[in-house]
Amino acid sequence: MRRPLQNILHINTNDLKGGAAKVALRLCEGQRDLKYHSNMLVGYKESELDHVYPFDLDMDRLNVHRFRENGLLDYEYRGSMNLPNNRLFQHSEVIHLHNLHGGYFHPYSLAKVSSAKPIVWTLHDMHAFTGHCAYSFDCDRWKTGCGHCPDLDTYARIRHDSTSQLWKDKQEIYAQTEMTIITPSLWLKKKAEQSVLKDHPIELIYNGIDIDTFKPLNREAMRGKWGIPKNKVTIGCVANGGSFADPRKGGYYIKQVLEILNQRSQNFLFVNIGSNNEAGEDQNFINTGYIDHEEDLAEIYSTLDIFLFPSKADNCPLVVMEALSCGVPVVTFNTGGIPELVAHGKTGFIGNAGDIEALVCHLMQLITDSELRKMFSIQAREVACQRFDHSKTLRLYEDLYHQLYENRSKGKTLPANAVEYPLPKVLIAYDPKGQNIGDSSTYQSIENLTYPNYKCVMGNMHNIDLNAEDAELVYFIEEGWNLEQNSLQMLLYNYKGEEVITFDMKALRKDGDIFYSPISAGYFIEHEQSLLRGTHPFLVLYQKKYFIKHRHQIIKRMDLPINRSLDLRANLLSADLQTYILGVLRLHAQHAVYIYGAGKHTTDLIENIDISKFNICGILDRNKELDNKHLGGIPIYHINRIHELSIDCILISSASYEEQIADQLEFSGISREKIIRIYNG
Repeated sequence: MRRPLQNILHINTNDLKGGAAKVALRLCEGQRDLKYHSNMLVGYKESELDHVYPFDLDMDRLNVHRFRENGLLDYEYRGSMNLPNNRLFQHSEVIHLHNLHGGYFHPYSLAKVSSAKPIVWTLHDMHAFTGHCAYSFDCDRWKTGCGHCPDLDTYARIRHDSTSQLWKDKQEIYAQTEMTIITPSLWLKKKAEQSVLKDHPIELIYNGIDIDTFKPLNREAMRGKWGIPKNKVTIGCVANGGSFADPRKGGYYIKQVLEILNQRSQNFLFVNIGSNNEAGEDQNFINTGYIDHEEDLAEIYSTLDIFLFPSKADNCPLVVMEALSCGVPVVTFNTGGIPELVAHGKTGFIGNAGDIEALVCHLMQLITDSELRKMFSIQAREVACQRFDHSKTLRLYEDLYHQLYENRSKGKTLPANAVEYPLPKVLIAYDPKGQNIGDSSTYQSIENLTYPNYKCVMGNMHNIDLNAEDAELVYFIEEGWNLEQNSLQMLLYNYKGEEVITFDMKALRKDGDIFYSPISAGYFIEHEQSLLRGTHPFLVLYQKKYFIKHRHQIIKRMDLPINRSLDLRANLLSADLQTYILGVLRLHAQHAVYIYGAGKHTTDLIENIDISKFNICGILDRNKELDNKHLGGIPIYHINRIHELSIDCILISSASYEEQIADQLEFSGISREKIIRIYNG
């Protein structure tokens, strides 16, 4: 009789966005439904779920630029080295690893993790055995040691060709690591068996989906709900933001197919799932916007007649399984693990990789033959129920966990449970700014906190008497900013006496969606001293004695010296974009503000704030053709004219290149105090 297994811990980059996150969270929640104590540890917490915990990434800020310039991917993240001391880790009997890349896990942490607990590692791409890339496409250098990489820019991008060294490091790490490898496709299993992982057990377990959620719904009703015409054959695709720019997902092929079909047929409609971009002038192409919930995604699938997925490389894509489970035939390429999911001539059509004409022919066959679509739809649902039911995946993992734990525990004493630390007392000082608290969403968000050990007082950062309050940590919040219900407890689970705890917040668009990326406090190094960049004070929890000592600098948003910090990439706070931008520009409210960048980010920024509330004098951009033009009524100046202008501060409007732009502005002679970064201090 096997010993009851109770505690399982999943570790992944994040918990919501991307296929690996969905697989990990789905397993975790499925196991919780089966009464296991299953939790997740993540580098970047995106949800409000109380069984997902962030851990301190402990970035080596002194050496981060050196690591990145030398192509040492993720070597700056030291926090994963301490995972064996994490309470959730120590309470767990089996550790289930997922993506270890993505900016949160030091490669050499793997050996330390495996020495403490039985390890299962599910590979979601090829990164575990290549020098740096998640998919190698036609390159097979990963079999022999990498080096002379043909594409340093493919994900995960590196600046210097260190692929030979990274491959050798992995070889060394795996030689010290005891683990069982899981691949969700036979395609990936065969590659892993030819790789640096070949000396470890490698098993095949396909990903699963909830076939009770992803099921065919009434097509006419769903099209009415989502505003999709009922008289056209509807083809679903995932074009990644509408730009068709992702080379791996085949955006180029979708664009080519759309152009050809526009010439051959008008009785179709492309539905780009998950994009917020405008559709442009093409009447046969619409975007759904970002889809948050699986139930909504199932409804979108149910509006479709066909799903087009011309990926150039993939493992076990969930979107293909979900579409088939909703009774939608799939047209795709014979790449990666996709042919293991789609039965050619039964649940869809499979063409040779890169053969656009084959895709078009298969699509035209389905567009013009409603009976064939109906037969494929029925068969797609039947196959999905037989092969993709998540309960089957759960059972296979359950058996594997028990086997590994029993084998590992024979004759060994596994580490004891973690030492429990009491949750610290937190004083939340709330400044209502004249708002009636009965009408305040901010005050309501404080009242709804699940954290048991806090006290709320009315006051502001200037005059509240902290010496009279019994608290270890203090947090200040003003009207217009809202706390997430569960996140405070998630953050303080990691606390062990640090001077500051930094976290992320969400700036929200007018429609309530997040404005691009989460916003975090910024660090930098000066003379080997860690400094908290003059950041927004609401993005930090302060140790009380530290706040008392540095109150003036905090209020003035000056740089703060820190010896011990806890940096958790989880959302504690949210505010509408206008409230946030007013907050970051508070010290510059009466000054001349310029925006850097005249692209889509700035267009969205202007559309989501009332620009009359800001003293925005102009926009700076590198495109000479935009000089002397206007955006949203604001004049645009070429960046070379920067020293002609009377500039008090520059607000960088870029989610992807903020750090590089800040460096360029400093290099051009703009003092750092004048540079305002939206996303990172």
